[in-house]
Amino acid sequence: GKPQDNGIGGYAPDTNREIPDAPAEEVLEQQRRDRDGNKGERQDERSDGSYRNPEDPDGVRRTADGEAMIQNKDGTWRPVSEMADPAREGDNGRRHNPQVGRWGEVEADRYAASQGWEKINGPNSTMDSPFTGPGKIDAVYRDPGPPPRYLVSDAKALGSQQGTTKRGVLQMSDQWIRERLGNANLSRLHERGIKNGFDPVLLRVDKNGNVTEEWLDIYGKKVQAPSWRNE
Repeated sequence: GKPQDNGIGGYAPDTNREIPDAPAEEVLEQQRRDRDGNKGERQDERSDGSYRNPEDPDGVRRTADGEAMIQNKDGTWRPVSEMADPAREGDNGRRHNPQVGRWGEVEADRYAASQGWEKINGPNSTMDSPFTGPGKIDAVYRDPGPPPRYLVSDAKALGSQQGTTKRGVLQMSDQWIRERLGNANLSRLHERGIKNGFDPVLLRVDKNGNVTEEWLDIYGKKVQAPSWRNE
């Protein structure tokens, strides 16, 4: 029996209060956080309160309250929600700023990688990548499954909306996508595979870089999610 239940063994509470009741890895990590404070999350802090989060991609900073900042054409750092494109004044131009759009693609690719999706139409975007352009497919991913699936994606930063062609075809509809697959930089193997089926998805990026999936039907309209996504 237990020592405290029989008359042979002695029992005394453990008096060593210096040993935490937790796995060693967790204890060491907590000690590191206590020692370093916010150094692991905030680097290169400046007088305006902005800082670098080492988890962010190169070319991105944070405001004091965590909003993403990128460089404007003149080299100054601006919160993404304040970056307006002068050529689009009166049309919520900040959403059409190509630098904001590129930042959205960077964050969308990072999110896709975190989901295990492999980008198959080129390397993951960086802040130095060429602009994709409004009439092209942003990204094609392959979800290894099982079973494997193809995902055609467009990054939408700060509430940017789908466009419509002069012929009235909605961006990210089945027709819009299929008309552009031949110029999506896909290998012949993937091009043949994707023609058998794919799922269109908008990856919506908020000002802090958080990504939300918005799945679409063949008409480019929002649906809850593909059935396999709910399994």
